[in-house]
Amino acid sequence: STIIPTEDKYTVMNVLGGIDENGIKSTINYQPESSVYSGFILDDENDILNISDTNIINAGASTRGSAINSLGTVTLTNVTLNSNNVSGTTDVNTISSSSGNAYGGGIALEGTAGDIECDIFQYNISHTIGTTNTGTARGGAIYSNGTMTSIKGNFTENRAISDGSSAEGGALVSIGTLASITSEFSGNYASGYGASKGGAMYLTE
Repeated sequence: STIIPTEDKYTVMNVLGGIDENGIKSTINYQPESSVYSGFILDDENDILNISDTNIINAGASTRGSAINSLGTVTLTNVTLNSNNVSGTTDVNTISSSSGNAYGGGIALEGTAGDIECDIFQYNISHTIGTTNTGTARGGAIYSNGTMTSIKGNFTENRAISDGSSAEGGALVSIGTLASITSEFSGNYASGYGASKGGAMYLTE
């Protein structure tokens, strides 16, 4: 089945997908034009988002969190972030910015995350474009400036790329609190014109 999310503001949003008889999860197919905030948006610190048994595809944004950008509370269970596209590129789950920072190719969090459980975070990209762009690329798959209880899931070939400045955390950046992580990392990298920090993870606490 296919779930099409809306951009309406909400207090509690439960996206309860399912698994059919062939073992296929429900799909969120979201194809916005390039914009600052796309995909799931939580504008209020009291908002709550719960997603389970769902694939998220075709999400995109120009600055933050192409699939999820949250100031509230997020819990993911059995979710896949894969095959998302923005700005006409062939890369997936891309945050492309030509005039500023690019944070969280898949997810950007400023609030509290419960358990973030994904099958795989794959080919997610944060990319600040252009040699004159002094913005920083942070967290190919996840950028968090809040509190995360736990992360489970494999990170494969995620990227943080900056053409004109620094890049941090090919897969994950946490400048808040991360209690635990149970993951395998493969082929993730950070590549900056200036400093490159944390091919897989960049943690400040």
